[in-house]
Amino acid sequence: MAQTEHGIASIQMFLRFSVDIEPKMNRMVVFRSDLLHQVLPSYFDRYAMTLWAHNQETLDSRDFLQVANLPSIFVSVPAYRDPDTNKTIVNLFDTATYPERIKVGVLYQDAKDEPWEHSEIPRKYQNYIKSLHWSNEYARGPLIARAVIQEQLYSNEDYYMQIDSHMRFAQGWDEELLHNLSKCHDPQKSILSTYPPTIIDDTLIPIPGPVLLYPTHFDSDGMLRIKGTSVDASESPRSHMFAAAGFLFSPGKLVFDLPYDKNLECLFFGEETLLSLNIWMKGWSIYSPWCARGYGTTCWHKWDRSYRRTLWQDFGNSESMMKKRSDSQQKVHAYVQQLKYENGNQNERTLSSFEKAAGVYFEERRVVNDIQRQPDAAGKITENAQ
Repeated sequence: MAQTEHGIASIQMFLRFSVDIEPKMNRMVVFRSDLLHQVLPSYFDRYAMTLWAHNQETLDSRDFLQVANLPSIFVSVPAYRDPDTNKTIVNLFDTATYPERIKVGVLYQDAKDEPWEHSEIPRKYQNYIKSLHWSNEYARGPLIARAVIQEQLYSNEDYYMQIDSHMRFAQGWDEELLHNLSKCHDPQKSILSTYPPTIIDDTLIPIPGPVLLYPTHFDSDGMLRIKGTSVDASESPRSHMFAAAGFLFSPGKLVFDLPYDKNLECLFFGEETLLSLNIWMKGWSIYSPWCARGYGTTCWHKWDRSYRRTLWQDFGNSESMMKKRSDSQQKVHAYVQQLKYENGNQNERTLSSFEKAAGVYFEERRVVNDIQRQPDAAGKITENAQ
């Protein structure tokens, strides 16, 4: 990187080639903010006045001091051959009270010759999005995609949100989630997570109360299955024992407290069990958010997968993927066995105390369900099914 002969930093602009512009008295440089640029290191005091001009193509002009003081929210979006991905991202910005504080990290995993193209993202949102692009042939499951996004795209934002690539959001979802989190017993160690209600024919369905997650049974691979059911509305978020990998919201330090294990390739069922156990053992708590006004929820999910391809449809029967999935499931079993001999970061956080609170017993593969099952607003119990 070039320096001026006096050691005072230049502005480096990246056009078709890089251009260094020296800082000189009474020189003004005007350029579009989306043009890639950087200020080179300075070895002396350097003073400059900087301002941004907004127009109709950019985000609405606001009080910049107010925006600067807003807590930032990082949103993780793993996407596999999903034509709804960019629509989800645009809706995320469109419905936020303060879209300027939203930072999106998306991992696209598409085939070389998709029969469709991703919809365009408006210019005003593009600077708030960081993306990675993989061929779908290198995809190794949603857990690995989430791990890569955390590792390569998360930049210490104040809050962390994890979603799927086919969702819609209620107006003001960002303020509503922050408000819900503030009402939890310990907001700094609380997670908002649930199975969102379904979208039916592009219709956003209200829910009568928060959706709590509960165990139903162990499948033939020994993986615990989880469902969600609406319960009576309450003034505060409702606590429950399980987290949904496709929607959670928490303080950003969760990323460091509970990093994803990148050795768990091609794991689907088992991811949420492992996530929920880690949350418990690390002293965090899980709550289902509830909005007393509007639809009762902050987001919706397209549970119908008929419009898109999945990793399992493309490669699920391959010997390689079946082995990776089996190996990862065995690692989940081994981890649960290991927890029998460990305490969490608090004395009461043990595997035994988790089992008692959740009504699930791993060694016996037995479930005791005492949550009253009620149909959700879509007329059925939601389930995260492969």
